[in-house]
Amino acid sequence: MSMQTATPLGKAEENHIVSLTIKRIELFVFPVFAPEAGFRVCLRLTTGIGHDWGELFIKKSEKPKDWVSWGSVLLRFIGPFQIADFLTYDPAITVKDERIYALFLSAAEHSKCPSSLEMDHHDHVEEGPFFNQAISYISLF
Repeated sequence: MSMQTATPLGKAEENHIVSLTIKRIELFVFPVFAPEAGFRVCLRLTTGIGHDWGELFIKKSEKPKDWVSWGSVLLRFIGPFQIADFLTYDPAITVKDERIYALFLSAAEHSKCPSSLEMDHHDHVEEGPFFNQAISYISLF
């Protein structure tokens, strides 16, 4: 199974924020046709310190049976959350598809040290085009 996140995942000792409060998780799924048919999955976290994104590309042949099942996995992260705990967690214990954990961690890693410029940019992202182009959308809060 191939998996690519938009940014490399960090190590627990690199995390400087002890805890984030996850207020909302949004999952957008977009079709991708080149270079290979598949999906671009974007996860938006709304935390106590702002917004950030994770991104994952999935081949069409590796699509999960149900995007909603990913939402049920993500629901457990709403509320206070420690990145270091997540990095030591073994997702294979509770779910077969570990890609959702990599996607969530990618977004959480971005949230650990936001700059004011990044936060200004993410707070003003217009969601209209995302809703118009997404083939699936899940919002958890």
